[in-house]
Amino acid sequence: MDEGIYAFNAQWIHHGLASGRGLPDTGTMMIYPLLVSWVFHFSANPFILLRLCDLALAVIAAGLLCVVLQRESRDRAAGAAIAFIFLWAMNQPGFVDSGFKNPIFAAYVPLFSAFALVQFLPEQPLRWYLAGALTALAVLLREPFIALAVAASIMALRARRHDGLRFILGGVVVGASGIAAVCLARGSISGLADGYLLAAKVYRSFAQVDGMIFFKSAAWMIYYAISAVIVGAAGAILAFRAVAPGGGGSRGRLGFWLVVTVTPLWEPIAKFGLPYHFAQCLPGLAGLTAFGWNAADRSARARIFGPRTLVGAAVAFVLALNSIALVREWPSSMQALLAMSWATWPAQTVEHSEVLQAAAAIRKIAPVGATLSVADFQIELYPLTGRLPPNYRLESLRTAAIDLEQSQPRLQALLASCPPDIVFLTIANLPKPQIISAAVAASGLYRPLAEVPYVRAAGQRISGTIYGRVATRPVNCAGG
Repeated sequence: MDEGIYAFNAQWIHHGLASGRGLPDTGTMMIYPLLVSWVFHFSANPFILLRLCDLALAVIAAGLLCVVLQRESRDRAAGAAIAFIFLWAMNQPGFVDSGFKNPIFAAYVPLFSAFALVQFLPEQPLRWYLAGALTALAVLLREPFIALAVAASIMALRARRHDGLRFILGGVVVGASGIAAVCLARGSISGLADGYLLAAKVYRSFAQVDGMIFFKSAAWMIYYAISAVIVGAAGAILAFRAVAPGGGGSRGRLGFWLVVTVTPLWEPIAKFGLPYHFAQCLPGLAGLTAFGWNAADRSARARIFGPRTLVGAAVAFVLALNSIALVREWPSSMQALLAMSWATWPAQTVEHSEVLQAAAAIRKIAPVGATLSVADFQIELYPLTGRLPPNYRLESLRTAAIDLEQSQPRLQALLASCPPDIVFLTIANLPKPQIISAAVAASGLYRPLAEVPYVRAAGQRISGTIYGRVATRPVNCAGG
């Protein structure tokens, strides 16, 4: 779902820019989709291109984290091994799906660069200005990282007031400049504010679906990253022993990595919590592990045999656990990569995916230039079909219903004001799904054209009905 949201926003931005309308004044900041929107200029499969862009940034972030952990552990081999364990966990499909799920790894590049900058540059004012600027860039790419920026500012102020002020100044200048540039390009700040208000409504609606989702997601995160969690727990024990009386460890370093580990938890608490939200704690836990390794009793290096054995066993466990899955998935991954130049997907992939079957059916029914709206959050259907909604408010009828306080008459009026040519109604286990289907039926504008059957192998449960507009009167809609 998330990959589709970001891919659609990249498609929507490219459409606005290519048509000469400029940057659309819709949604939230969406800096990452803006930066990669150029992929829709080509006829190649946009999802593969977007995933490759995301992969390139993930590789850069991985290299930066490895450098940071090697510096923190003061042991190149141990730092590399710790980085391997945690990066493998951070890149599990349960967290990243097939790639381009969100801008987290894109934001990790400036964030980890800020960590490395403070570690490597000599003690001078410039590094704090730069670190603040890089942290602000991470926040622009991934807004929830604002909590890390605030926590880092407080820690820097407490450690050295002047350094903290430099860090804050660098961040404020870059952050304010970035927001101002986006608002100027969009033409106003009201659309941006509306985008965040609507996002908050959607997050609240998710929390109402399952009150236990927070705890379930935390359990899944531990399951996906079990080797990293075990090594991290051992590293945390070493770290706390190091700062105990007589340990000689730096309480400031321990505090920093604890903050980086714990602060990301505010997002699943404030929103509704998915496994990848909890996975944002893993870089901090990796740093805590590296700190624990460095702070272990150097006077008796033989005692490190235990931690070395644990880290080595964790690396072997990760390789053994995932190598079979890698070998099994390799042919399909290569098939998709080789099909990058195609506008569609390999037939074998389509057979096992309800989403791809729905996209193929919509492309067959809807001529080029036809408009589309989806009932739920299957936003990936826009880039998969090459179609767009008549305006941004109709990109998801589920989101529109939430925005309209679940009012069927208001949703029906919105549809009538700018009816899309095609509507895809999915069968989903969500609160009040009948509001959307009732609004479409009561509008009198649509008739069923095709069914998308449930594919047992896919397990996605987004089967549904494709409806076509029967009204022949001309429709003039605002493009925003």
